[in-house]
Amino acid sequence: MNVSKYELLQSILPQDSSTGESGDWGQQRWLVRRRKDAALFLAQEIDSTVFLREVEENLKALLDHPNLIRLVDVVWEYSDFNRQADYTVHEYCEEGTLENLFRFCHPPPSPGSPQEWMPETLCWHVLEGMAKALRWLHTGVKSFKVLSQDLERDFDWQSIYVMRIEPGHIYFRAKEAGKMYGQVKLGNLNHAKLGATKGADVIPPAEVFELRSCNPPEIKDQTNIWTAKAEVFCLGALVYTMMTGSPPELQKMANGSTVIQALPTEYSTQLRTLVRKMLDAEPINRPSSSELVVKVGQGLQFWSDTSQVAKQYLSQKW
Repeated sequence: MNVSKYELLQSILPQDSSTGESGDWGQQRWLVRRRKDAALFLAQEIDSTVFLREVEENLKALLDHPNLIRLVDVVWEYSDFNRQADYTVHEYCEEGTLENLFRFCHPPPSPGSPQEWMPETLCWHVLEGMAKALRWLHTGVKSFKVLSQDLERDFDWQSIYVMRIEPGHIYFRAKEAGKMYGQVKLGNLNHAKLGATKGADVIPPAEVFELRSCNPPEIKDQTNIWTAKAEVFCLGALVYTMMTGSPPELQKMANGSTVIQALPTEYSTQLRTLVRKMLDAEPINRPSSSELVVKVGQGLQFWSDTSQVAKQYLSQKW
């Protein structure tokens, strides 16, 4: 038998809470080391080999983005790790997930407190990385330059909807020397769905999602449409939780408007304004993922004009 390119280091049980990873991993997984350079990766057993053989190269290209967990390799028909199994090899995110940070972070401030919960730099870091990942999946634009308001789009691209943007699906690589944070990456795309047509933000079939507490207000049941703007709301809800320690609650006012609880004033005006915009009850008022990337870049620049912490973060970005 050929010797595998990878060496088994550790077997990881499905949904093993000790790894800081949760949710949708149903197959056997292993921590492996590539023999040629000792790099670490996460291997996962394949449960649909025929399908994966047909789309392997497309999947590698789709996941080839700095803010997505890359598909590094697919190993076919190796009797490795004391069992016969085909397996995929993915980037290994050494620092675990945002869910792990939620679990072990100090207690959040009381509701209405002006104090921040997670550091503002980390909030911007997650927001920026996830906005770029969503822009790529929604529009097919991978350019890392700051876009103008004349937003780009690949009109041959069929939008991909993440469907779930949750703390357990956001991973961190180890930071490099001199950097404040390691790369932030979106993973666990098991629930991702294709849009109905190319070149537009249109809905997948209604039954592809389940009702969840983080859903935007326009998603009330399975007859409602799911759009890219819904995913911007979900990302806003996640960053809101990083800032306050609890998910947002939209409140209907007597005049018919919808508001969220005030964000802690220790955070910059730029971050608070942007998160409120992402959580607007009306989808038309939310930025698209492409617009969001632009607004994040602008917000960070404005914040750095008044904050030494922001200047340090920008100088130490990955």
